[in-house]
Amino acid sequence: MPIKHGKWSQAGVPHKGWMYLGVEDTGLPPEHVAKLFADTQWALHAPDVTDKLVAQGWDVLGSPPADFAAVLRSELEKWSTVVKGAKIKEN
Repeated sequence: MPIKHGKWSQAGVPHKGWMYLGVEDTGLPPEHVAKLFADTQWALHAPDVTDKLVAQGWDVLGSPPADFAAVLRSELEKWSTVVKGAKIKEN
């Protein structure tokens, strides 16, 4: 049965949506990544922005690029195992 967007929990799949600005491993000089991260943190944690995001149910974190890259690697490994184990193939 196909799972429609937004129906993950109804299908029994633990899922929490997230958004990110990914600049890790893009070839940007480290000082540009650091500046982009600092500016993004400033905007993300501005009281009016944080208040609006929290009111919509978001947890405002703003993880450093290296931490988020580790999360992505972990998720890729976890879900690759699931896909291979279920023998899911690309159409």
